[in-house]
Amino acid sequence: MGSLTDADRSRIEEELQTAIDALPLPGEPGETMRGQMRAAVAGGKRFRPELVIRSFRSFTTRRPEPAALWHVAVAFELLHGAFVVHDDIIDQDTRRRGVLNVRGTLAQDARRTGEGLDASRRVGDAGALLVGDLLLYAASRTLLTADVRPPIRGRLVAHLDEAIAVSAVGEWADATHGGTDSAAALRMTADKTAAYSFSAPLRCGALMAGGGRRGPRPRWDRHPPGYRVSARRRSHRRLRYSGASRT
Repeated sequence: MGSLTDADRSRIEEELQTAIDALPLPGEPGETMRGQMRAAVAGGKRFRPELVIRSFRSFTTRRPEPAALWHVAVAFELLHGAFVVHDDIIDQDTRRRGVLNVRGTLAQDARRTGEGLDASRRVGDAGALLVGDLLLYAASRTLLTADVRPPIRGRLVAHLDEAIAVSAVGEWADATHGGTDSAAALRMTADKTAAYSFSAPLRCGALMAGGGRRGPRPRWDRHPPGYRVSARRRSHRRLRYSGASRT
């Protein structure tokens, strides 16, 4: 699977903004939410949409590539944004990559308008929860409205459903200290991240190309070999530290 071109990466950014702009968020509060949605998905390596596109291209050389491919690809970046925002609420973090995150920004804005510390934290939590929910909706909406045949759409939705459900279980295991031994920590980390970061994007890209009609599971089950190694390393750290954050 070849690397993405600059044009490919520009297309991803354009489709992300289009998906966010498509939501009918009224008035000044709506624009605040939209601005924070944009902030939540700003930067990053776009690893998940890249996997969708590269998986597609490994199965077909069909040109032009369907617009739906890009919609499915950015759906996983929107999903990642949603999980990151919710993860920061769970961990009570106010910064990500060294700068204020959605929760921290909205809490800071509340403080500037005269809210007390506790009230501003509640505002930050409420706003981040809503922004995460909107990103989750935008991810689902973008995938559901992709111009594909109904049988393909049904299977895309099934992959998205599994990714969301498995990731939520992994997040809960992390929040409740479910990874108390090496095997459990590995499973928690894999569920929390690999289902939506690796398995689902790869499968959806192949599906868009016409591959995997019988839906076989990859040789490495749900999680790529390289992820198993990195997840195992993280699991040992998880035994010493309770937080396994998304990146």
